[in-house]
Amino acid sequence: MAEDSVTRSQPAKANRRASEWHWGPPLSKGFVAVALVVLLFGGFALAYIFEQRVQASTEWKRQVELANAEAERIRQSIVAPTGQPVPAGRNFAAALQNLGLTQQDAGGSACLHPIPCLRKIFRSARPYAKNGSLS
Repeated sequence: MAEDSVTRSQPAKANRRASEWHWGPPLSKGFVAVALVVLLFGGFALAYIFEQRVQASTEWKRQVELANAEAERIRQSIVAPTGQPVPAGRNFAAALQNLGLTQQDAGGSACLHPIPCLRKIFRSARPYAKNGSLS
């Protein structure tokens, strides 16, 4: 009889230990199914958001590369002015040739006229600006 009580008490202890790990009432199959569906939709939403972010990042990098290429093209095509003013009476074509343009690029009917002294033009226009009338 002592042996019966020992064998009977061991499964009861095993059952009691298994029940100690159980934190609440058993979950229904419906709840588990809804939880899985919600988790799947959340996973798909995160995957979609990540994909959109990767596409936006790729497009951003492409736009930056296009802008850098355009900036480099503009840098190659412009002529940077120097700090040297063109003296009065000298033609503009000669000033353009000093900047590095060829005679054909700098030549033209408008470039061959001498450059007037702009300081004299502005000084002569100043009295009209002060009085506010041309008479």
